[in-house]
Amino acid sequence: MHAAEVCADLRENHQRKVSRGTLQLLAESVDGITQLHEENWHYETSELDCAIKTVVCSLEEVYLLTAHDRWREAMGGTLSLYDVQVERQHTVYIGAAPEYGKATFFQRYQQELDRIKALYPKACYLGIADGATSNGAFLNQQTDRQRVDYYHVTEYLAKAAYAAYPEKTGKPARQQWLTARCHQLKHDTAGAQAILAECRTLKRKRSLSEGARTDLEATITYFAHQMDKLDYATHTREQ
Repeated sequence: MHAAEVCADLRENHQRKVSRGTLQLLAESVDGITQLHEENWHYETSELDCAIKTVVCSLEEVYLLTAHDRWREAMGGTLSLYDVQVERQHTVYIGAAPEYGKATFFQRYQQELDRIKALYPKACYLGIADGATSNGAFLNQQTDRQRVDYYHVTEYLAKAAYAAYPEKTGKPARQQWLTARCHQLKHDTAGAQAILAECRTLKRKRSLSEGARTDLEATITYFAHQMDKLDYATHTREQ
């Protein structure tokens, strides 16, 4: 939360009146201490009473508006530990400020991952990312299998829905199409292949606007390139 929200939370829930300036100075102090020690600090993974079956290794980039370089790419990631009931038991969070390349972030992420692998060498390590080449290359070396972030894929399906029902009055049908294809993708072993084939058929429509056609072609390209990472049903069944 930003400083104003923290002030409101402390006032409403704890009857503590704290100024925004005090909170900002506190945040700056913590930030200074962290930057001095962050290369040597690491997470202490909790002692868990249950067996860990799966470790999900997720990566995500986000673009931040900076003062001098304008938009720059920053990295974030998590290492989540799941038991045999697929209940999350522990999560490690790793982040890095914008840098040219991702070397610092990957080094820190690798350190935390190595510690977890030493604790749970028999767990299944599942990589989750958005399909970016650099993220996929890193996860290929560190995980047993990969899947594209499901919600990232559904963003492409939402755009493709306008090719299925391009009419201005087609909103209810578009929503039904999107819901059905999301379910198909998640639960049908061959769902991704079927959706890709349907999108290629939709491309033959002559009535598509330029925007709808461009979005549909982007969806087709994305599905074709990521096909080996879209079988959510098999992974879910095996877990």
